[in-house]
Amino acid sequence: MIISRLIYITYVVAVLGLAACASQPAYRPADGADDFGYFSHALGDDRYVVGYNGNSTMSENLVKDYALFHAAELTKEQGKHWFRVVERESRAVEKREPASVRHETGYVVQRSCGLLGCSSSVRPVMQTTAGIDAASGRTIWSSRLEIVMGTGPQPTDGGTFYDADTLLRQLMAKM
Repeated sequence: MIISRLIYITYVVAVLGLAACASQPAYRPADGADDFGYFSHALGDDRYVVGYNGNSTMSENLVKDYALFHAAELTKEQGKHWFRVVERESRAVEKREPASVRHETGYVVQRSCGLLGCSSSVRPVMQTTAGIDAASGRTIWSSRLEIVMGTGPQPTDGGTFYDADTLLRQLMAKM
């Protein structure tokens, strides 16, 4: 009895753990320019392009938050305190699934009749269909920021400035 309860509890915990992992998109580096995950590259001294490419389960706002999170993370890695967003771009990309090819086997019944009677025969027929399902498109969000990093007191002269430590704490609590 105790062993069966232990197995049941272990099973429930494992299922809930897998469900939690499956429902939360991973924050990870992108393998390539258009792949899922975060990316960054330097444009010059303290100037970077950072961003995040989502997957089909992520909302536009979550993708924007992950791009900001990466900007704050990179700012801290570079030993800076704050960053300013110079340019911001968010776009939706419609991804189409590749055409699907289906092979189905159908059957044809042939009946032939002569002077002495009729006979029937059944033979298989291969049918091939190809096409794209109209509902197979997915919307993928991408967010790109151009930032300039700095140290010391955060400037107050217009623009969109973020304190890296504060932003990281806020976004971690949200995610």
